[in-house]
Amino acid sequence: MYASNFPTDSVFTTYRHNYDGFSQAITTLSDSEQDKIFRGNARQWYRF
Repeated sequence: MYASNFPTDSVFTTYRHNYDGFSQAITTLSDSEQDKIFRGNARQWYRF
């Protein structure tokens, strides 16, 4: 599950830069796996 340390991290980087870097790091994963990281696991965990 993707998470960040914002707004504390804004001293060092932007949220967009953080998110884009993480997105690039997981490009080798399948679309289904990426969806779980960015949405699916949170939906299941928090029962959205």
